[in-house]
Amino acid sequence: MGMGGAFVALADDTSAIMFNPAGLGQIGRTEFTAAYDRLYAGLEDGNLGRGFVSYVHPSRYYGAFALNLAMLHTSLYKETSATFGYGKSLGKSTYLGLNVKGLFVSFEENDYTRIDPLFDNDNTSTNDLALDLGMLYKLTDNMSFGLAALNVNEPNIALGETDTDAKMPLTLQTGIALQLGSVAPTMDLTYRNKKLRDKQDINLHLGMESWLVDRSVALRAGVNFHDMAVGASYVFSRGKNVEAQLDYAFRYPLIFKEDAISDIYGSHQFSLDIRFGGFAAAPEAVAQRGGEAPAEPDTRSELDELLRKVMECKKEGKYKEGISLCSEILRIEPGEAFAEYHVEAYMHMGGMLTRLERYDEALNSFESAAKMAPQDPRTHYELGVFYKQYGDRTGNKSWYNKAIIEFERTRMIDPKFEDVSAELAALYKKR
Repeated sequence: MGMGGAFVALADDTSAIMFNPAGLGQIGRTEFTAAYDRLYAGLEDGNLGRGFVSYVHPSRYYGAFALNLAMLHTSLYKETSATFGYGKSLGKSTYLGLNVKGLFVSFEENDYTRIDPLFDNDNTSTNDLALDLGMLYKLTDNMSFGLAALNVNEPNIALGETDTDAKMPLTLQTGIALQLGSVAPTMDLTYRNKKLRDKQDINLHLGMESWLVDRSVALRAGVNFHDMAVGASYVFSRGKNVEAQLDYAFRYPLIFKEDAISDIYGSHQFSLDIRFGGFAAAPEAVAQRGGEAPAEPDTRSELDELLRKVMECKKEGKYKEGISLCSEILRIEPGEAFAEYHVEAYMHMGGMLTRLERYDEALNSFESAAKMAPQDPRTHYELGVFYKQYGDRTGNKSWYNKAIIEFERTRMIDPKFEDVSAELAALYKKR
């Protein structure tokens, strides 16, 4: 929301279920979001708000599944939607998505509803089903295109059988997003199949997002024909595999500037996002080179050859290709026979992701290796090195404590392991 609603081509978090369900296929970690939007602060009716909770669960082979429960409420009226969403990667750069939404509307009983014939026989609620479709295409590594059709079947949530004004209009959204270093400009064009003030409801959204301080702080701004907005995020971690993010967005309406409603103070949205677990389906981790599904290797010789190619890519600086090769190893079920190959793939992938400065994904790769092989001193040593380097980069000494723990585990497993004693001595001095 802090980007003026320009999100259909970015769609990279749980909000994708509301903008473009295809974006769910990009999500590689389990995510939960809870949000509340205080609408139009300053209205005499102080009970106008909107909230939602979303949950996304990605799988390695079958795409990402999502649930969303959203509610708009006033003292007299309530809208609720319950959505099941699904998004999946098809090949290297194409994502498709689908939503099925249950829509529920209800009115509180009051003096007005008792005398209005529309509400006869306790006719104060209604419901219907809606369908959304989405597509997202990665034109290049730094440019994506999105297209979404919301309320495709134009469900009718009217109380009266002959009332057609309460149809949910078909909404078509298309957009483009760029990635220019740490800055992501976005642009969306939206069409709703319903007139607004006797004009076709067409809206242009322009947004900008920038991640700073090693992707722990984000700033956003956006504008469209209806409102202008700013926003910010702060990312912090709790526990080894849990990351939390606080978001805030402020929107000020432009469309009401000549109306009596102009005395409002804007809308304020707050949300908490929690991401946990390892990356199950990060984009490159499931990338299928050439747009075709690679054959799943089932012999040690084939896996050995893949690992050899990975090491060549790593040596030559072809990190994205190397990550894609690691993904082919990780596509098979590890079992006892192939677990060692998964560990090697995770460690190589972590190193290459670090070189690409994709630290969150690198961290999860190293942690996955340590989980799979807790008695292998190399996994703890590599994780400790990552923690130390990240502490050097950010200046946050708490990472040194994590590094010390991993180096101590390394030494407990193998007291003579490489130069772990020297690493520990240096870290104790830094801490």
